[in-house]
Amino acid sequence: MRSPLKRVGSPKGRRGPRADAEPPRDERTVLQVLLGDLVLAALAGLVYGLLGGDLVASITFGVIVYVIFLFLDLQVRRRQREREQAEARDGAPPEG
Repeated sequence: MRSPLKRVGSPKGRRGPRADAEPPRDERTVLQVLLGDLVLAALAGLVYGLLGGDLVASITFGVIVYVIFLFLDLQVRRRQREREQAEARDGAPPEG
C-alpha cells in the first residue's frame, strides 16, 4: 500500500494524469456555498469601499461579486451531480 503522502496530490501530476486519480469533489453543503460566497462578496465590497468607493457602489459591487461566485459554484455542483448520476446509471464517467 502506498503511503498517504504519495496518494495526496492533484489528479494531474508532473507526468500527466495519474492512473489512480479521481476528479476533485466539492463536498460542501448548499448552506456552506451560500455563506462562503457571501463572505467573499462582503470582503470584496469592503475592499472596494476602502479603495475609495462610496457606500452604494461598494454594496453594488459586493452583490455583483456574490451573484458571479454563486453562479460559478452552482455550475460546478450541477456538473458534479450530473457526472455522478451518469456514473451510477452507466457505470462509467461521461465524456467531456
